[in-house]
Amino acid sequence: TNRLPHYVFQNIFAQVLNQNYFFLRSYSRINLSRCHWIEDGQLLQITMRSNSALQELFLDHCWNISYKSLSTALICCPNLEKLSIANIYSIEDQLLASIAECCPKLKWLSVKECWRITDGGIR
Repeated sequence: TNRLPHYVFQNIFAQVLNQNYFFLRSYSRINLSRCHWIEDGQLLQITMRSNSALQELFLDHCWNISYKSLSTALICCPNLEKLSIANIYSIEDQLLASIAECCPKLKWLSVKECWRITDGGIR
């Protein structure tokens, strides 16, 4: 298959973020599912630039995102109602506590195949 090398993707993504800085403030829904190359810094840029407007965020299969950066990013998303972090292998119980604290309006959460989440974390 013809795939872009990692460094090319990173460069394109940075340019898109810079060019769409003001537009991100008006987005209420962002779907980055299967963007395998997105990293912590890029997620933080997106959520910080959203200016608390995000209501839905889909990050399924974004394997390079750490639970620490995701918990930091969620601070910028107090109006989040839907969050999907399925198949992100770094997700742990601590993130669920951050989600509960940072996202009081959350109505829907997918943690499908996040194997490090335990029954204790769900409670």
